[in-house]
Amino acid sequence: MKGHSNIYYASLRRCNTAALNSYKIKCLYIISAVLIFCGRTCAFSQSNLPGKSVGIQEHGQHTPKIRIGNPGVQNDGWLNPEPKLTQKEINMLTSSSGRNGLAILVRGDTARKEIALTFDDGPHPQFTLRLLALLRQLDVRATFFVVGEKVDQAPYILPMIIKDGHELGNHTYHHLNLTKISNELIQSEIQQCNNAIHRACGVNAQYFRPPGGRHDAVIITMAEALKMVTVLWTDDPADYKMPGEQILEDRLLHHISNGAVCLLHDGIEQTLDILPDLIMHLRREGYRFVTLSELRQHLKAAPSGH
Repeated sequence: MKGHSNIYYASLRRCNTAALNSYKIKCLYIISAVLIFCGRTCAFSQSNLPGKSVGIQEHGQHTPKIRIGNPGVQNDGWLNPEPKLTQKEINMLTSSSGRNGLAILVRGDTARKEIALTFDDGPHPQFTLRLLALLRQLDVRATFFVVGEKVDQAPYILPMIIKDGHELGNHTYHHLNLTKISNELIQSEIQQCNNAIHRACGVNAQYFRPPGGRHDAVIITMAEALKMVTVLWTDDPADYKMPGEQILEDRLLHHISNGAVCLLHDGIEQTLDILPDLIMHLRREGYRFVTLSELRQHLKAAPSGH
């Protein structure tokens, strides 16, 4: 009887040990699952914070994916130009350009109180329509540098841009850093965007802006070979960083001068909010808002030295 009792208690201990081990394993599984879930939730939350997007790590490192999160916020932290041309090269390109008279445009005539507003990185199905409505209300004409991939996603917006008297520019098809890819891909990026614009509205784009302003002599020459003028800018308030409406407005009002080319973004809520007040102030100072074609025409007609 005693032997049977020992066997019973030994079996019971083994069962209890097995049950305990099974419980420990289940706990580990649960803890692991919770940690994985929290990690993924945190990553997803970070990707949806203002300024975050899918497929974009920095300006010029775009992969062909659709942005998520707040559609009015972009992480286009790649917008300060990195000019690699010397002044001698710019002068050479300016003087040698055939049909357009200028191969690269940075500023208009400094003797004229004119400003060219430019909006990059659209179109956005909802936001661009709001921007167009506001510009119409303010009686302002601007230039939109569009990304070909986005044009193909919302082609119906481009005829609306043209109808309102604005101009279209080429901002490549996939928004790539052109200084990091082959000449063949550079040409493809520019040509594909031209094709998308033409499909959408029948317009042949005259202006080209390299993503992030990253350019060299080869890029400008290739754009010129496609009968396009490369456009940079004089004023970049960094609206893509969402610094606040007052900061944005102050940066522009305290820096803009005659012949300015202002870099703004299609898709930034704060930019939309400051436009009425900004335009009112600048008009009071005597500035006119013109398209790039008007700016170039006046620059070409200006006396030498302006």
